[in-house]
Amino acid sequence: MLSKSQEVQILSDAADKLGSGSYCGDWLREQIPFIECDIRSDFHPGIYASASIKDCSTRCREMLSEAKAESDRILADARKEADQIRAQAVRFNELQREELKRTLKAILSRID
Repeated sequence: MLSKSQEVQILSDAADKLGSGSYCGDWLREQIPFIECDIRSDFHPGIYASASIKDCSTRCREMLSEAKAESDRILADARKEADQIRAQAVRFNELQREELKRTLKAILSRID
């Protein structure tokens, strides 16, 4: 198995070998920085190498929309949980208050 650096070097060598007079040489040379970045980030370069700017822009908008929806869902869940915790705290406070009233009544009845 080749290392990431070795794979990038093979691409660079291929671009050099093809040269600027070939159909793919200049294109490959221009793509190497993007492919190298993808490889180093553990992305499969084939996914994006042939995508047009419009395709990439569309996919970015889709990803942003998906992230926004996920963010909204997470916030809604967090708000729901916070409301439940607040309701539990209010109930606990009421129970404590009632217990305190009973205790005070018991103490006061002993004093009288």
